[in-house]
Amino acid sequence: MVRITAPNRASVQPTVKSPFVFDVPQVPLPADWTAKENLPGNSFETAPELATGVQTQGTFNTDNVIDYYFFNLKNPSQIIVNITNVPKSLYWVLYDSNQNEIASTYRSGASQGSTQIALQNPGKYYMKIWADYHTLTNYPYTIRLSILPYFD
Repeated sequence: MVRITAPNRASVQPTVKSPFVFDVPQVPLPADWTAKENLPGNSFETAPELATGVQTQGTFNTDNVIDYYFFNLKNPSQIIVNITNVPKSLYWVLYDSNQNEIASTYRSGASQGSTQIALQNPGKYYMKIWADYHTLTNYPYTIRLSILPYFD
């Protein structure tokens, strides 16, 4: 099941950096997370580039609770993001080059599927992905980004 916003949870405050409010809960971060933010893929600054058309594997665990990626658009485009092997629940937020939130998705259970978004502005975009889990184990997932021409 794909939803544009996540269910409202009383203990979570929405993040706001754009004119739209995204009510996407953040899983609790480990106490030592600030020491891990400088590791590859753990922040906007260390995000690796997400290759177009390539299935990329990521893993969530207690040492890696958030993954960041970036990609560049040269022209207005339609993007399709397909995330498979979803753990208990998975969230992702799309950000523009100024790190303003512009779209979000929530998936629960083992649901598969893709999300399509029309982006009119060329430039750099970021994705922040995290899962809601509460056990000490690895949760691998795969992500694939497709970029198509933009049509009105």
